[in-house]
Amino acid sequence: RVAAGPLVPNSSGSDHLFALAISVKVTPIIFIPYLLLQRRWLVTVFLVAGLALWLLFVPALIFGWNQNLTWLTQWSNIMLLPYLQHGDVLYPNSQSIPSSIVRFLTHTPAFSTHYVNILSLSPATAVWINRILLGSLGVAGLFWMRRKLSSFRTPFFFLSVSSIAIFMLLASERSWNHHFVTLILPLTASGMI
Repeated sequence: RVAAGPLVPNSSGSDHLFALAISVKVTPIIFIPYLLLQRRWLVTVFLVAGLALWLLFVPALIFGWNQNLTWLTQWSNIMLLPYLQHGDVLYPNSQSIPSSIVRFLTHTPAFSTHYVNILSLSPATAVWINRILLGSLGVAGLFWMRRKLSSFRTPFFFLSVSSIAIFMLLASERSWNHHFVTLILPLTASGMI
């Protein structure tokens, strides 16, 4: 099994570069459920080790453990927890699903004082709609990508990665602000089809 080549992470460190991407921009972390679904245990282990390297060890070497942990805590309290725990959408004018739900289904200004909402649902209802919609899309995507690949060099792997990139853009309100370049993968997959 080790001799299979494409199933084992290569020695170029691509897993650690992928972990660096997750450390810099959180949304690529949704590739981990896909790797687990594909039963790519070794790749997932290297990816998690890379996350520990880039989030904990490298910054701690430069700034010290206490300062690094303080910054990680502050960062997660600002960037992750408001959205994950409470469904707070800070950018109602982006093109993501959470932003669109807030903009169109609650009485929230889309641009300064301009409202474009078609309903005036409570923010809590909008959070549940968002969670149900994104959860359904995620489960449907995982169901579509469930078949085990013999290699990472198959066209279906590229289609799967492109689909995950699209989901990443749709799910994160922050991804759209300056990261539309992520559409390169889906557009290339469309050209491949």
